[in-house]
Order: sequence, then structure tokens, then C-alpha cells
Amino acid sequence: MHVDAARLVLGAGFLVAASLQDWRTRKIDDRIWVAMGSCGLAILAADGYIHLLPWEHFLILIPAAILFYATFYGKELLDEHGWHLRPARIALFAVAGIVLGYEGYALVGTPNSGIFYGDLAIPVMILLALVFYHTGLLHGGADVKALMAVTLLAPTYPALGTFPLLVVDARLTTAYPFSLAVLTNAAFAFVFAPLILLAVNARRGTVKLPRALFGYRVPIDKVPRFTWVMEVVRDGARRVVYSPRRTKEREEALADLRAVGATDVWVMPQIPFIVPITGGFILGFLVGNLLMGIMAAALP
Repeated sequence: MHVDAARLVLGAGFLVAASLQDWRTRKIDDRIWVAMGSCGLAILAADGYIHLLPWEHFLILIPAAILFYATFYGKELLDEHGWHLRPARIALFAVAGIVLGYEGYALVGTPNSGIFYGDLAIPVMILLALVFYHTGLLHGGADVKALMAVTLLAPTYPALGTFPLLVVDARLTTAYPFSLAVLTNAAFAFVFAPLILLAVNARRGTVKLPRALFGYRVPIDKVPRFTWVMEVVRDGARRVVYSPRRTKEREEALADLRAVGATDVWVMPQIPFIVPITGGFILGFLVGNLLMGIMAAALP
């Protein structure tokens, strides 16, 4: 219990700091993720020691560290220019695979098989994060690094007294690791964005549905930096669009609006995904896996 409390406090602290950086500059210092992942590795080792787990469990620290730190240091095997032969890096990955294979050989088929399958989720999730990035499911490098750091800091579902409120079937925890639950929780966190925008517009007296659920109105000469313009000029009239990323460039759209006499404009905030990931992490500790909870409630 105390270990999970430390994971919650540390994870929330690192993620809030990253969210503030992301909101202000859309850039996050990699040292945040390195520190968060390093704390995760240390807590993973301490947790194994406290619970007197077999020595083979501690082998997971090697492949986990290799895969995680390789994201931040050294030259990648795959970049925008294609694949590259990097012998030292390949050798490290081979060591990670051999060590992980030995842990599986030593534990699978014994009463400690569950420990290995729980450990296996760590390298699998790190690799899955990279797949998400290279396939475009996660667009930002920071999102990928956050998912990796969360995987190391909270590799298993937490237990804090009566929290989380939704308990995942133990048979699903290996197939649906906690860090993946954080990712899906983050998607649910986006549900609250329209309600927050509606509250902001209500306070300003600018509620006009449905646009008040997607953006807010600002003076045309004071458009915030990290926003999309929700209006365009068509046939000499202003029109609201709800997919502004697919419209004209920002300055061109604003110039068109000024030309028709606009003094204010509706804009949509560019919400950095680290913010909902932070919400998804905290929800994971306090509420649990929202997707599994909804599915359990929907099924007879």
C-alpha cells in the first residue's frame, strides 16, 4: 500500500510538472521522463525486496532499463531516414531479450509464473508505445515517453485501501496493463473538455451552442498562441468550422476575417495530450480502468 501511495504522489508530481511545461511551451524537458522512469525502476526493485519476490524477478530491471533509456540516449535504429545498423544498440537489445527469456525460463511453469507475466507487461508496453508512435496513434514524442515512464512507475494495478473503486479481474491485468488503462482513461478525460469550455463561456456570457462546447471567443488581435481559428470566410460571410486543423493557415484565416470587419473570433484550444494523461493516471489510482468498468456494467 505504501509503495502504491509513493507511486501516485511521484507520478502525479512528474506529470503535473510535464503538463505545465506542455501547456505553456508545447515542449517538455526529457529530464522529467528520465527522472520519472528512474524512480519507477527504483520503486520496482524496492517493491520486490519488500515482498520477498524471487531473485529472478529482479532480472526485469535489465531489459526495462535498456529499452527505456535507449529512447533518450544514443542513436535510434529507425528514424525519419529509415533503418540504420547500429551494432552496439543491437547488442544491448539482444542482452535485454536474453535476460527476459531467462526470467521466463526460470519462472514459467512454477508457482511464480504470474510474476513473470506481470513483468513481461513492462517491455511489451514500452515497445507498444513505440509502435503507437511510428503508426501515428500517438503523435507526440512526449506522449510516448510519458507512457513509457508511467509503465515503469506503475507496472501493476495499484491498491490504496478502498481505491481504486473499480477493480479489474486479475485475469485481465496482464493483457490490459495499468499504463494502457491510463492511456484509455486519458481518452475519457477529453469528455470533460466541452463541459469546461461551456463553463468558461457561461462565465463570460458568450454561450452560443454548439460552438461553446468546442471553443471560446477572443478579440481578433489577441488570439492565443496555441489555438485553432474556428471561423473562416466563405462567400463573403463568416462560417464556424469544427475541424479547424483542416482549414486555412491561421494568419490567412484571420486576415480574411479582418477583411469582412470581424473584431472577435471563436478559437479552439490545442489541448496537449499530456494533460489528459495526467488525469488518466490519477483516475487510474482513484477510480480504476474506466473502459473495463463501463464494459462490465454494460454486459449482463
